[in-house]
Amino acid sequence: MEMLVLPLPRGRTAVVLFDPATNSVTTNHAGLVATVFQKGVKDLDGCLLLPRDGRAFLSALYDHLFLRGYHVHWLKASTASNRIV
Repeated sequence: MEMLVLPLPRGRTAVVLFDPATNSVTTNHAGLVATVFQKGVKDLDGCLLLPRDGRAFLSALYDHLFLRGYHVHWLKASTASNRIV
């Protein structure tokens, strides 16, 4: 499991989860669903990616958020012990 964690104002947090077993990307944030999850996000090469593109979408979303000044954190769960690193 991999996730992007995005601290938001007023103590809230947006989380984007990627499950490599199913190649699925989900989020708990309605604003992300209404924007980049429906319209896609471009990677650094300019290719438009959608959640169905799995990890490539997660990577492009990280770049998109980071380059816009968000303090986004990329976390990975270790498959051996299932802990977040």
